[in-house]
Amino acid sequence: MSPDNLSILVTGANGQVGTELRRRAPVSVKLCAFDRHALDIGDRAAVAAAVTDLRPDVIINAAAFTGVDAAETAREDADRVNRQGPAHLAAAADLAAAGLGFAAADPGLARAAALASFSAWIAAAFAFSAAIRSFSA
Repeated sequence: MSPDNLSILVTGANGQVGTELRRRAPVSVKLCAFDRHALDIGDRAAVAAAVTDLRPDVIINAAAFTGVDAAETAREDADRVNRQGPAHLAAAADLAAAGLGFAAADPGLARAAALASFSAWIAAAFAFSAAIRSFSA
């Protein structure tokens, strides 16, 4: 596959990493960028439909619930974005034979982990990792 014909689906398109991915994407790449309003990665059917319709070569998940304090009161939202969403993307990528990558810029996970925080945000981040590992087994 030539980089000139590459099709990439990006989630979290309006976040820090997603914005940079959009800004730096070569003109020759077909970039389909979604923010959280355009594609709810916590919705399995919506993710499957987007991947089926677009048939990307690569999916890059730059979406994340990064508010450590906010995750304490929005546990379900943090879980939906940080665990369920990546699992849905991994399943859709597998069915579409697309590559899958994850990008993050938030140093909060390392900082919070160093403080031995057991916040919902940390729990969701570790659940995210476990969900991804389950697809690579």
